Amino acid sequence: MKISSNHNDDKSMIDFDMQDSNLAAAVQLDPCMTVIGEDSNLTGEMNVKGSLAIFGRVEGSVRCDGEVVIQEIGFVKGEILAMNIQVSGKLEGSLECGTLKITETGQVIGQTATDTFVIDAGGYFEGESKRRAADNVTQLTRSKSS
Repeated sequence: MKISSNHNDDKSMIDFDMQDSNLAAAVQLDPCMTVIGEDSNLTGEMNVKGSLAIFGRVEGSVRCDGEVVIQEIGFVKGEILAMNIQVSGKLEGSLECGTLKITETGQVIGQTATDTFVIDAGGYFEGESKRRAADNVTQLTRSKSS
């Protein structure tokens, strides 16, 4: 796994490349990253500081003050509130974020509230999308600085 991140602006997106299998070395690049491994199944409510990479299965509610990346092998069923979300795997439910990017392998089924919505060629979206309300942007900004 290779992880790179552009920290030059608030809308940075993390780019994961599965060609290198050395996860420990990759995570050392971002010590604030939480990783849910390929064979992990989490159910319930998660509150994450920093970035979140999902390779396994999550059912429930996720609140993250950074970037959430659902990998090709990752699956989320539930609700996500984050600064930015990138979906290369599958998400069923609702999400709210600044920038949503659905990659060529990504699937989102449900409701979205975003500032920016990007779907790469081959990406799949089914559901309802609307502009995000300003009050949630403020909440995320406050939680990030606390």
